[in-house]
Amino acid sequence: IPQLAVQIVYSIITYSTVGAIEDATVLAFVASTLSILAAMVVYEAQRKQNIEMDITQYFVRFAHRGGTSMSDRYKENILRNKGKKEKLAKRLAAVFSANDKSIEIGFVFIRIDGCTVHVQHAIFKDDLQRLQKKLYSQQMQTMGQGFSIQMDVHLYGQR
Repeated sequence: IPQLAVQIVYSIITYSTVGAIEDATVLAFVASTLSILAAMVVYEAQRKQNIEMDITQYFVRFAHRGGTSMSDRYKENILRNKGKKEKLAKRLAAVFSANDKSIEIGFVFIRIDGCTVHVQHAIFKDDLQRLQKKLYSQQMQTMGQGFSIQMDVHLYGQR
């Protein structure tokens, strides 16, 4: 908006001294106006999206079923694949039937018996309630190779 004000002042000064407004000034004025309108449309769309969506954080803990310590091979595998957060986010999105751009992976904390993954998830509020019910009913799910997955439902849904 300040740029638009400067262009208006410049146009007034130019018109009073020269008697005409240059084409470049008119084009700049139109471009600035369109830029302001675009910013307002984006702002309104984001505001509506924020009303309908919730940004949630939760922790997914992968642990050895027997409670014993994880082998060095598994720890090395986790460390080697630690940088593949985008791939993990896409796979988690598939599990949650969510858009792969709506899930973001944070830190991966290696523990003696497994690892904990911090997940941030932009989700529609209705879907969040449905998913929370599903998590309560399926707290522990078996995965392959003697490991289990646990999602901490007490942390789920915190902002």
